[in-house]
Amino acid sequence: MREPIKNYVETSIFNKIKNVNVKRSITFGVLSLIQAILAIFTILVIVFLAKEFLSSTNPQNIFVEFLYFVLFYLIILFFPTTLYFLIKKYLMKLDAMLDYFEKKFFQKIDTDLSYKKDDFIDKDDLHKSKLILGESDKYNGANLVVVKGENYNISFSNLTIKNQAESLFNGIFFKIHFKKKFAGEVIIVEGLNFEISEFDEMNLQLVDDLDFEQNFTIYCDEQDLVHKILNQNFIQDIIALKNQFKMRLSFINGEFFIAIFMDEKTIKEFQNPNKKIELFSLIVNIVDDLSMENI
Repeated sequence: MREPIKNYVETSIFNKIKNVNVKRSITFGVLSLIQAILAIFTILVIVFLAKEFLSSTNPQNIFVEFLYFVLFYLIILFFPTTLYFLIKKYLMKLDAMLDYFEKKFFQKIDTDLSYKKDDFIDKDDLHKSKLILGESDKYNGANLVVVKGENYNISFSNLTIKNQAESLFNGIFFKIHFKKKFAGEVIIVEGLNFEISEFDEMNLQLVDDLDFEQNFTIYCDEQDLVHKILNQNFIQDIIALKNQFKMRLSFINGEFFIAIFMDEKTIKEFQNPNKKIELFSLIVNIVDDLSMENI
């Protein structure tokens, strides 16, 4: 990674996040083991009581045995159940620590950072980006981060967008607002000769980079804007990002949007703030390259 993000990633906060994640993984493993033990023991007790009930001919004896077994069950399970709730409470504490350290990391970039765990990118911004097509029945998300830079502001959050037929988007959505306005629209999608009817009024644009042309299709209504945006650093950054994620990008009248598509496994991995910070670092590198150009 280029400066200055490299400095942020190597701070003690990053190491603290890493250490908390290790503790969280171990704690979650212990919690899962206790859950399994409780479930197995409960099943064994139920099976044993059922067997006793079926084999006994005296209802009074069954009732007395049932009371004994309930008492025995509660005594035996008191320790693991108590331990379970204590570990669960500790796990919640670790989650809160991760949120705190993640926020502190971004605050090293911007002291006025806004972090809202239960908020997400506005639906109007999604429509403006022209990256996720189709009507949605379900639109929600979480973990909205807003970072203000000298030349731009970056907002991003998790998003899940679905309709009755399919999942339209599941991943992380970025919105970058440049303080210097520019006119025109450029949409970059993965895939060669990618054709979408919504882009029929736009022009297909070629660039002088074979690797980029083999991986992306570019639509635009302003050729000059494409040439200003697609400098060599930007192309290298986008290809590096493409090697990790499926994505779409667009520049719409002064704003830059990036949709990072993720499967369930990748989304689970990105609950680790380290992963989110590394992705954010790459996005900032891309935006820094853009902001230095005369767009």
